[in-house]
Amino acid sequence: MQITANAQFHVSGWGGMTHSWSSIKDFASSSASSHIAPFTSMTERHRIYYRNSFFAGIKGDIELASGLSLGVNLILESTGFQENLKQYYLSGSGAIFDSIAGKDVVRLIYMSAPVHLVFAAPIGNARLLVGAGAYISCGLTGNSDFYKLYSTYLPVTDSVEPVTFSNSSHFKSGFYHANRLDYGLSVMMGIQFRNRIFLEAILENGYRSVFKDRFVVEDAYGQMIFSSPNKRRVVMMGLGYRFK
Repeated sequence: MQITANAQFHVSGWGGMTHSWSSIKDFASSSASSHIAPFTSMTERHRIYYRNSFFAGIKGDIELASGLSLGVNLILESTGFQENLKQYYLSGSGAIFDSIAGKDVVRLIYMSAPVHLVFAAPIGNARLLVGAGAYISCGLTGNSDFYKLYSTYLPVTDSVEPVTFSNSSHFKSGFYHANRLDYGLSVMMGIQFRNRIFLEAILENGYRSVFKDRFVVEDAYGQMIFSSPNKRRVVMMGLGYRFK
């Protein structure tokens, strides 16, 4: 590997699709109650929710040596998840557990900064790029759109709730109260052509819980406590152009 005498700096613009997913735990209790009370028995379930959206960003590449560079991104990305609330039956009984059915679409906008140490290898007239590093993201805004299909509770209607990133209880959302900062590991892979066009994919694997709080729903047949989706994972796949 030959060290360059003067490091070169390249600027690119790119954008494309995001595929994000979050895991969720919920705890179902079969103890019927007319009020929220300590659970007598619980069944823990694990589920994963997905959402597809878009991103756009700029990229700076600093050449450190022949075949080695430092890639710094600044990306505006839309992530989140979609939860389909469906009725299901308690095991061993004919009672409907869920009293609400519908669709909850949570949209989150982050400004993310992945940084990668990138290795390049020639393949024909192009270069294969592989890199690893870390990222930090800042939550900007978000909302939750709920579309009701069925409910035994008349007050439950279609609604739009904000996702708040504030620590102040005055600005706290009733359902989703998120941590503003997220961070974790990041890896990338791409191919760069001689005409300065490149294809690239980035994976962000978050270490911090996205949401801070839990919220409880009680129905006529039992209780359920939802633990909001936690660690954020995002795959970005896009097309870009190197300006210099």
